[in-house]
Amino acid sequence: MERKFEKLGMRTRLILAFGLVLLVAMLGTTLSINYYSHDFISGLLEQNNSQQMKEINYQLNSLSDKVNQIFISFNSEQLYEMFRYQPHMSDFEQMKQRLDYEHEVKETINGNNLQSVVTGVIFYVNENKNAYVGNGAIQKDFSFQEADWYREFRKNGSLKLVYGPLTEDFRPENITKNEAIYYMRAWNVPSSSGFRQEEKPFILFSINMDYIRGIFEEYTQNSRGYLIAGGDGEILARINLTPEQERDITWLIENHREDLGKSGTFLNKEWFVDGVGNEQFGWHIYSAESTEDTFRDMNRIIRNINLIILGTGVAAMALTVIFSSRIMMPITLLNKLISTIEEENDTFIQVKSNDELGQIGNRFNQMKRKLQEMSANMYLSRVQEKEAQLSALQSQINPHFLYNTLDNIYCIAQIEEVDSIVLLTENLSHMMRYSCDMKNHRVPLAKEIEHVKAYVSIINMRFDDSISLECRVDGPLLQISVLKLTLQPLVENAWSHGILPKNGHRGSIRICAEAEGETLTVTVTDDGTGITPERSRELNAQLAEINYEATDSESGTGVALKNVNNRIKLSDGPEYGVTLYPAQGGGCRVVMKGKMK
Repeated sequence: MERKFEKLGMRTRLILAFGLVLLVAMLGTTLSINYYSHDFISGLLEQNNSQQMKEINYQLNSLSDKVNQIFISFNSEQLYEMFRYQPHMSDFEQMKQRLDYEHEVKETINGNNLQSVVTGVIFYVNENKNAYVGNGAIQKDFSFQEADWYREFRKNGSLKLVYGPLTEDFRPENITKNEAIYYMRAWNVPSSSGFRQEEKPFILFSINMDYIRGIFEEYTQNSRGYLIAGGDGEILARINLTPEQERDITWLIENHREDLGKSGTFLNKEWFVDGVGNEQFGWHIYSAESTEDTFRDMNRIIRNINLIILGTGVAAMALTVIFSSRIMMPITLLNKLISTIEEENDTFIQVKSNDELGQIGNRFNQMKRKLQEMSANMYLSRVQEKEAQLSALQSQINPHFLYNTLDNIYCIAQIEEVDSIVLLTENLSHMMRYSCDMKNHRVPLAKEIEHVKAYVSIINMRFDDSISLECRVDGPLLQISVLKLTLQPLVENAWSHGILPKNGHRGSIRICAEAEGETLTVTVTDDGTGITPERSRELNAQLAEINYEATDSESGTGVALKNVNNRIKLSDGPEYGVTLYPAQGGGCRVVMKGKMK
């Protein structure tokens, strides 16, 4: 496989490499978006459901507290005495006593605003002594001893039982029955009431299940529902879920109890399940929200991103195919030139352009003529050919070629005694060497000022000494380290936008520096056309933070300021940077603050 790849041409390798990069980019994008979006969706749903579960639990606990408060009121000896049969009373007095305790019970329920929640209350001592306060009455042949909920109440030995939901089984058949939750508490009645030891007196509150459902339905959505499970895991009720959805979610709960036990949540591409317990009712509540639409949207986004990457990649690959021939042309030409040199006939390169390639072709044609003329000394000709090739390539790729050219111009100008060219090439060479030297990102302030002076000297050569430069910097401050190439853009900005627009193009620029604590402040002041307070506030607002957006101004004002400001903030911190103000008497004052290092 490796040998086959080596046999391929460079152009084919380039296209194959680009296609591989495109494939890796698409695969990486898909995997990373899937991974991070899964965590993001999980965190978002978990946070939202957690808050809603807390609110639901709060309402359920509030209901339980109210019912318990009513039970405390009912569990008094005074109410029992009103309920207890008094043989010495007449029938009228006993009827009045019954009406009084029913009135007392209803008033207590109404006083707690539970008249629409608690549909009725059963007071039970034994089979012969019980009563119901609510709409209707207990059916005559109803046996509490045979009721499943009463058996469970006696069996578990607890003082409280929440049972249901179920249809009220103690009410007559001809009366509308509610779906209810039985909230039972053991009734502390005197032993003189005549109940047997195995009997367990209780007070039962029949809580309307519609009210419970209403609590959950406040938080249901089209894609969210709830399951209520008992202490043994049996599903007691479902809210806003179909039977099929209930089966699916129940299966998830049973098969992912470990995940639900660790984090309380479970997420797959169909459901997000969140579980929480309610100690007051002894329930475990599961919130189930469909994630099918969410993941469908996420997959659509991934597909669109991949289509964009693919489209861009195809376009880029087409451009690669088109331009690869142009990129490979110098190598092809060199190969052809070498082939013609090896030939001993009069075949030469047909040059049709005047660009660099054409120049190389002409030079190789001349070289071949010379080689043919100097066939007696072939070894020397080959050496000269190699030297010519190296010289041509070096002149294209060596960054010091331009510096050497400027030095040659500088020497010729000195010989010819052309002082203006001497000064211009000297300053230009200094600026280029300083700008292209990327070894150090920070330099002494003195180096920055020298760079500014070289720039001002070039401007003054062009515009007949238009700028008067004044530097007021104490000696010790000249050695403080500053970011490279930060001062010259500010001077250039003062010239371009302050002095140059003036009539006559003349003005002065003053540079001052001072140190306070760890901060070095450099001020560049000009007497140019100036800046309005409104414009300075607008620019300062943009300079208050790192901003990579291009300036909105048509003239380009502020590009250099933003560039310098961004570099200082990234290097020294957000509290440093560039600020500008209108100068007294006209002009503009730019303040650059950096951290001394």
